[in-house]
Amino acid sequence: MLLLLTWSCLLGATNAGVMTVTMHKIPDDEFVKKIIKFRAAAASSLASSPSRTLTEKDSVIVRDFDEAQYYGTIEVGTPGQTFNVVFDTGSSWLWVPSSSCTACRRKNLFRNTKSRTFRGYSDEFHAVYGSGDVKGKFARDTVRIGNVEVTNQVFGDVSSVNFEGNLYPDARFDGLFGMAFSALSENVPPVIENALAQGKLDEPVLAFYLGSGSDGELTIGGVDRRRYAGYFRTLPLTEAAWWTVAVDFVSVNGRSVDSRTTTVVDTGTSLILGPKAAVDQLARAAGARYSDGTYYVPCDRRVPDVTFTMGGKDYVLTGDDTVLGDGVRGDDCMFMFGSQGGDLGDVPPWVLGDVFLRKYYTKFDLGRKEIGFAVLA
Repeated sequence: MLLLLTWSCLLGATNAGVMTVTMHKIPDDEFVKKIIKFRAAAASSLASSPSRTLTEKDSVIVRDFDEAQYYGTIEVGTPGQTFNVVFDTGSSWLWVPSSSCTACRRKNLFRNTKSRTFRGYSDEFHAVYGSGDVKGKFARDTVRIGNVEVTNQVFGDVSSVNFEGNLYPDARFDGLFGMAFSALSENVPPVIENALAQGKLDEPVLAFYLGSGSDGELTIGGVDRRRYAGYFRTLPLTEAAWWTVAVDFVSVNGRSVDSRTTTVVDTGTSLILGPKAAVDQLARAAGARYSDGTYYVPCDRRVPDVTFTMGGKDYVLTGDDTVLGDGVRGDDCMFMFGSQGGDLGDVPPWVLGDVFLRKYYTKFDLGRKEIGFAVLA
């Protein structure tokens, strides 16, 4: 997971219950170099380390958050303490680093004694990710996203961060802001669910515009009609835990590499992740080579389209969408697919990350439990 998200704070509400926030984009070259560096370190670590078995007390493994290109700001406490966080539809917990975290010295740290709305600590907090884990205590305080203020919010005040390599110290984010459902957070309401329960939003809707080579935008409580043309094609969720939808086919050159499967739609992952056998077939069709956890393809090679068919509609990714980083490794660029591999248990086989979401304006509807894709304006 490489979730490097940056956000500017409030742009201004379009009305009392809708907020629009700008998300700044990390330059492609810098971003791809970070992914390659991290994946090489992770591949080396996995090759030399025994596999880890989770106990019943471990939190559910959530989507890798170390491959994202966008991050933004929130405030915790009163007066507000500012944190850069990944806005992640692939998980549900909110956590920020504590003042007691010795591995977080370059981060913004939460200091509970400076907040007059701090409600105290309770149980131990432990969240497990694909690249490591974080530990601390559950806390309660006020959380602000732009002009939306959510009171008495439960979050993780993290004192220990253990990720592969230098992922966390080198990242631009301080913490993680989960935007999936409470089924992934032991039924503790995530921030957006609390905002809805407290009557702070007009609609139970989130909408992401990630753009192409430019800054992105998150709208909370509605959609930004300037960002899309036509109408949304909606897909019902297969479960209200992750934002999971059904996939009819994944194909390349008119040939299916997977079918009758599911995918998470995840703003917290930059790549598209899938079963190793299927991703290997996509890589072979693209002429990509695998090295140290990453697929590479000659930058001048014409890469075939990859199509995800969902709800009977084809969503096509061209080579311009799936190849990134001009000359990051000699004459090679990065092929923006990765394999999950192994026994994933209840985790959906595919993850549609930012590579896919940059093509479409995406609406996450908590009320109707569906996802909508619209053509960019």
